[in-house]
Amino acid sequence: MQKAAVIIVAGGKGRRFGSRIPKQFVELHGRPLFSWSIDAFRATRKFSQIILVVPGEWKKKLRQNGELKDVDITTGGRERHDSVRNGLRVVKPDIGLVAVHDAVRPLVRPGHILKTLKAASSRGASALAVPAGDTVKLADASYAVKATVPRDTVWLAQTPQIFRKEIIKTVYFRGNLAGVTDDAQAAELAGFNVRLVRGSRDNLKITEPNDLKIAESLLKGKRVFVGFGYDVHRFSENRPLILGGVKIPHDRGLAGHSDADAILHALMDAMLGAAGLDDIGHYFPNTSRKFKNASSIALLEKVVREIKKYGLSLVNADLTVVAETPRISPHIVKMKKKISAVTGLSAGRIGIKATTNERIGFIGRNEGIAALAACLLSNNK
Repeated sequence: MQKAAVIIVAGGKGRRFGSRIPKQFVELHGRPLFSWSIDAFRATRKFSQIILVVPGEWKKKLRQNGELKDVDITTGGRERHDSVRNGLRVVKPDIGLVAVHDAVRPLVRPGHILKTLKAASSRGASALAVPAGDTVKLADASYAVKATVPRDTVWLAQTPQIFRKEIIKTVYFRGNLAGVTDDAQAAELAGFNVRLVRGSRDNLKITEPNDLKIAESLLKGKRVFVGFGYDVHRFSENRPLILGGVKIPHDRGLAGHSDADAILHALMDAMLGAAGLDDIGHYFPNTSRKFKNASSIALLEKVVREIKKYGLSLVNADLTVVAETPRISPHIVKMKKKISAVTGLSAGRIGIKATTNERIGFIGRNEGIAALAACLLSNNK
């Protein structure tokens, strides 16, 4: 995939919000709204450039913020499209895909960003959106209903909206932007097709004070996310067998770049999937010498820290090992203790089961071991 940049639009005055400062700088759970958006894009690890577009009087102040060292800060314009255009002027030459995101959508999920990025990479232009949930009416200036629109064809646009760089530059530097309300519309008017990607209603735009209260409620309320993981490794000579963080006596170990702990690998993938993040191959690539023979317990610690960035923690884990040999049951108590120490879960919330493959397939031929994991994450509030 081509290199990507995101322009986080925070250049408006937010007069409708009624605060003494622009709404993009109002705090949500102790952090300004724009910083939530930045962290969501950072979490994807797919954006090599983050551009924050702010009012001129805020530019110097934010440059002194140590948490924005990896962010290019530029000045906004009078209208939203002016701010996007200013952001495009500082996009690096090697960037191939450009996302535009409203700073006042603080609850965008990294997983939805990644799906929109993938769609843009293959289709050229994409936009996050949700289908209309209510019946849609068309009315005149006096609020008299003129028509009812079939809601199965109506989608409500969100951000991010992502484009190949040549498309969005054509739109913003050559197109007519009069009356345009979002980037996808500008692309449509210029003759480009935009692919919609289904998002979440949680990705609300903070427009009025009550919207901020809703966002606070979403962060405070208990939300749960389910994840599933699978991993398999073949047996290898002259390797220790590590499963669930425990060294198990056996004549062979498992082949892999790290310690090849299939149980923990499946668990980590389940956790990352539940959080809407990339798999362990993204975080711990087998092309990196840094992770050669790495302890999967240490990698699990990193995954626990990663999901905590989004206010998430593990509620329970259900793990299954599929192997003909060795016997797993004598080691389950130790495995639970290891996993408990890293995740903070009580052993009673960690299920570990073992089964054979009834001598069927590569596992039945005793050529390797597979593991499956299901988990539940919840926000910490």
